[in-house]
Amino acid sequence: MAEELCEKLRTMAASSETTEINEPMTFKLKTIQEILKLHFKEKEKTRISGDALRLTTEVIRVFVKEASARAAMQAENSAEKEVTIEHLEKILPQLILDF
Repeated sequence: MAEELCEKLRTMAASSETTEINEPMTFKLKTIQEILKLHFKEKEKTRISGDALRLTTEVIRVFVKEASARAAMQAENSAEKEVTIEHLEKILPQLILDF
């Protein structure tokens, strides 16, 4: 899989056209685990099970995907081609209420 991705990136770099890589958006479990540990009161004693970690990672993935989709729609409604932080700021209050 990594070799296929590298090959796609080389092909994209070699061509003048921009193409999308339709790979699913994922987060590394270790990264999410370390972020969670930042907020544990007793870092050494607190544990998170594998299922809880996978579930938390999935919730974060869905949240980020929804935020990016809404920000893209906001940019499109503003007749802009790029999503900026302002678009994210506009959709964030409703997004948080929805989750």
